[in-house]
Amino acid sequence: MLMLFLQCVKNCDNFSVNLNEMVANELKTEKLDKDSKMFLNWLVGLTGKGIQNVLRSDEGSFKKYLSNLNESVAKSALESDSLFGALQTVFTDKNNQVYRLNWREALQIFCAVGAQTLTIRGSEKSMYGKFFEKAGSRFVAYTSRFYFEKRKH
Repeated sequence: MLMLFLQCVKNCDNFSVNLNEMVANELKTEKLDKDSKMFLNWLVGLTGKGIQNVLRSDEGSFKKYLSNLNESVAKSALESDSLFGALQTVFTDKNNQVYRLNWREALQIFCAVGAQTLTIRGSEKSMYGKFFEKAGSRFVAYTSRFYFEKRKH
């Protein structure tokens, strides 16, 4: 995620300013696979649950979300710049390629990584929840049977 973002910032003019519009246009592509859609949604801070529960798959809500996100990131970047000064984060890869992020770009990657993390943690919680749900129902069935057998005697 990080390397893709860094490469896009470096190689695409105004990437951070145009990110939301580019994602919206890509998501309109009908032949996108599930993983590509998920990745694009992460880039704008969305998880599958966020789309289901907040946006309810409504295109108008999605556009409004992107507009609000753009305003929030821009405002947060200005406030951060005012409070902490200009940010120039420098990353260097193994080929000595240098990538730089300003406040806006750093905030955008934080949103993307946060959405990715929530998706992964949500999947883990779901997996463990299903395991314990099955284990719990077996435990209840076993203890119930034991309880009723004891009452018969």
